[in-house]
Amino acid sequence: MSFEDSIAIIDDGLSPKSFEQGKINYSIVITDDLEIREIDIDDDTELNHGTSCANIIYSKFPDCGFVSIKILNENGQARSLQLIKALEWCILNKVRIINMSLGTVNFKDYDPIREIVNKAYSNGIIIIAASDNNGMFTLPASLENVIGVKCGKNNIPDGDDFIFHHAAVDGVNISTSPHHEIVCNGVLEYKFNESNSFGAPKITALVYGIISENPGISFFEIKQELWKRSKKQISKIDFSYTRRIDWADSCILIEIGADSLADKIEFSDIITKKDTLKACTFSNELLLSISKIIADSNDKAGVIAVLIQPDFEMTVGEEKKMLAEILTYNKDFIYINDGSKLKYFLEKETCNRHWHPLHHEDFPVSTGFQNESPVVLINDFANFGYIDKIFGLVNSFKNEGYNVVVFSETSLGILFGFEYLSPYNYKGNSNEFTEYIRNCIRVFDPDLVLILANGNSPVIDYINILQDDIQPEITFNLVHGTDNTIISLPANANIVATILDGDPEGMDSKGQLYIDDVEGIFKFIVSNIEKESNFHLF
Repeated sequence: MSFEDSIAIIDDGLSPKSFEQGKINYSIVITDDLEIREIDIDDDTELNHGTSCANIIYSKFPDCGFVSIKILNENGQARSLQLIKALEWCILNKVRIINMSLGTVNFKDYDPIREIVNKAYSNGIIIIAASDNNGMFTLPASLENVIGVKCGKNNIPDGDDFIFHHAAVDGVNISTSPHHEIVCNGVLEYKFNESNSFGAPKITALVYGIISENPGISFFEIKQELWKRSKKQISKIDFSYTRRIDWADSCILIEIGADSLADKIEFSDIITKKDTLKACTFSNELLLSISKIIADSNDKAGVIAVLIQPDFEMTVGEEKKMLAEILTYNKDFIYINDGSKLKYFLEKETCNRHWHPLHHEDFPVSTGFQNESPVVLINDFANFGYIDKIFGLVNSFKNEGYNVVVFSETSLGILFGFEYLSPYNYKGNSNEFTEYIRNCIRVFDPDLVLILANGNSPVIDYINILQDDIQPEITFNLVHGTDNTIISLPANANIVATILDGDPEGMDSKGQLYIDDVEGIFKFIVSNIEKESNFHLF
């Protein structure tokens, strides 16, 4: 079957009495045990959630048809596996547009939902999804391959006007009016509750209209068109840039520097191949080597990541030349270079995506949010050579049911799903620094906040003056096992401990923490934070 001209409504089913005969082209239910059944909907069904969403679309485009995919039960709930099954069905049956006024904020659902959303995207499906009504990071609405929608509470005009956001902290693209009405011939037929659920179909209707005018339009071009039609339009947006890299499924990593770090690190699963080019300075020979690696990759990986080590030197002109060459291959691109001298990324007319550490978004004004999650600070004096161990520590918490958000001062953290935190973007503004951290914590609602900072960087100075709600309960200093340096410690930390990067012979290791002992560090954090908060093992 093919439903390229229909809008799939993944919800609690559609009632045909609200539409002209034949407008519901197909109707299925995905049961709790993942069985797919074709169903006939009772004409006497009340105006339910899914029908309300479809009605908003239908009121704007009465020529559209629908596919009803019921996954929600009578309590408005479903398993994440039902959602995944629904998206698999949409891929198989060539659906083009999906409205999902539902989602999950459970961090455990991130990986499977991210994977199926990326698969749907690669099959040309446009997903419009409502965000959580409490403003939390929502799956799938907050993912890069989805057009996420929320209802703004302030300064949002009524009607169909909306504001377009790019690279927002919560990942959601659009804020629309919280007021939703269906008016026919000047008469108000129905007024919906103020909810993100009913904001999403307004944008779905708009996307349907855009695709009807230009059937071959791409996901990025749809986003550009939405931006053009939005209110309070930002003068210029780099649509290729993304705040996170959840769109990357497989990636070739090219490391450049005199000393290899990549060989010592166990990366996440998205890195499928690693190449190290040992060099201290830029040269045309190096550029040829980079080009050859990318050219030889062909279709083995759609994403190229370039990691520039701190010991590698190049001028601004050489850096621009290298990036210009890489971008000619039209691959999705991740640029990891904490020492970049560029003030902005190269402009290139392309639909390919990229991530780089040079982007900075204006932060929202304070919402009065106060953090209640415990904070752990790691001062890394080992040049982030053990970032994979930090990733392992995070997984230890997640395996025990804890949601952890990590702020990483090194851009290398983006490959591990960490939030990037650069002190140089704040230009000495500690208030912006504080509000950015608070806003991320508000969005992710974590059980634990972990800040990974360079031990010698301005981030430490910022943390020393953070307000009480973001002061660290525990501060670790990660140092070389033979390092005898006296390390200044933040005065506001309740607990201070040292983590060594090895177990030197002759040292008394009793009670000492070592970076390879991830389980030991995990237990240390849990046992000490238990004393300060309600944080505990289940």
